[in-house]
Amino acid sequence: MAEKLNKNNKLLCFVLHSHIPYVIGHGTWPHGTDWLFEAAAETYLPLLEVLLRLEAEGLQAGLTISLTPVLVEQLSSQTFRQSFLDYLTMKLEASASDYLYFQRTGEKQLMNLALYWRKWYENIYHLFLDEFHSDLISAFGHFQETGSIEIITSAATHGYLPLLASDQSVRHQVQQGRFIYEKYFGRKPAGFWLPECAYRPAYGWQP
Repeated sequence: MAEKLNKNNKLLCFVLHSHIPYVIGHGTWPHGTDWLFEAAAETYLPLLEVLLRLEAEGLQAGLTISLTPVLVEQLSSQTFRQSFLDYLTMKLEASASDYLYFQRTGEKQLMNLALYWRKWYENIYHLFLDEFHSDLISAFGHFQETGSIEIITSAATHGYLPLLASDQSVRHQVQQGRFIYEKYFGRKPAGFWLPECAYRPAYGWQP
């Protein structure tokens, strides 16, 4: 920082952690791709929309965001890009159907709720397809390049490092996390999120 801090100054760092296990190819609900799609529609895209709005106002978010390697790989896959559009289309159709149903039954509050979700998913669809060109990882990378956020990595599969059987397994988790980060963001990571914030002593360890 340009100005010297005195002892009364306080610093606050917001670190957002993002992880979804590898769910592609493991069904849809509750622990399949719907889990990933819900996170994209209700967390990642709304966050990117805020970053986009701040950028338009000439502001920076000043956030640190961890994206685990397994999440980055999923969000970058062609399977996600196409299936997510199918998911959003299904949500749009469901909200439209609910709106008509509640209109017929005279349930105005529920009708308005269905309309709210219809507009929500219309906006998410537009953001994903038109604003970010179906590429969430490139979108996050853009905001890192502009200095609005700092993206950090994590262990390859978000493995619980203290309980891995060998130090070699721990090293591989960390090295692969760094490799995936450099593959998608073109730089070395400035930080590393310890899965579950877990660590163990440096001396010999028997899980």
